Amino acid sequence: MKAGSIKAEALDRESAADAILDTSRRLYLLRHNTTLSGNISVRLSSNTMLITPASLDKNRITAKHLSLVDIHSKEQESIDGPKPSSEFRLHSEIYLRMPEVRAIVHPHGTFSLALADALGSSLFEKALKSKHEEYVYYIGRFAWQRWIKAGTPEIARAAASAVQKGATVVMLADHGTVAVGKSIAEALGRAESLEKMSERMYIAEQIRMARNMDKLAKSGSSKSK
Repeated sequence: MKAGSIKAEALDRESAADAILDTSRRLYLLRHNTTLSGNISVRLSSNTMLITPASLDKNRITAKHLSLVDIHSKEQESIDGPKPSSEFRLHSEIYLRMPEVRAIVHPHGTFSLALADALGSSLFEKALKSKHEEYVYYIGRFAWQRWIKAGTPEIARAAASAVQKGATVVMLADHGTVAVGKSIAEALGRAESLEKMSERMYIAEQIRMARNMDKLAKSGSSKSK
């Protein structure tokens, strides 16, 4: 099985806006983002992208709140619409380096961040890859990026470099996930898959811990008799 089976799609502004708004609400309702966290974009042309805005409720935004941005711009400004997300550089840098990427979804998932923090990057990646078929089909290729301050050119370049080397999902330490795709559906699917796999691994670990504690309790009880 290979990831990336969804065909690349070029969207007009209205269709792109609909897709972004639907994705934004899904991520919020699934608790992958808080009111103000996370960001989503769609490439409209070789020079422009449509991206979620800065400091607005992601569950309540409408098409008029989305920002049309020149991907070559170094400033947090829009061609049309409100000020874009402070992480606009992250999206722009990936689009500039990877013409085949049509959409980027960047949630701040709870389970993936918690597990990565608890296990460390190597063990977390090993745990993901142990679910080989699901990992390959739904995620594609995972990359870990050490902590770099959010919104900076440095983190944008680091994430883009990982994607350029083949990653389809990049975990930014203590921050969130960057999932790319040839369509917004593909990018969203990858982000959701990482979070769902992380949630399952978390639950499994809790069950294992409970069983071990039960065994220890029974062992201690039998020795005291």
